[in-house]
Amino acid sequence: MCRKFTPDELNTMDHEAKNDVIYQMQDSFPFLMKRKQTLMKTRRSQR
Repeated sequence: MCRKFTPDELNTMDHEAKNDVIYQMQDSFPFLMKRKQTLMKTRRSQR
């Protein structure tokens, strides 16, 4: 996972570095969605 940047860091970051951050976020999105679905299924089965 990528680290959390402060607003000041993002404001001073160059365009290429911001693109890298966005690509890292896009790469982790499918994993997070699958994890969310698993948690929702687990939660439903506990009821």
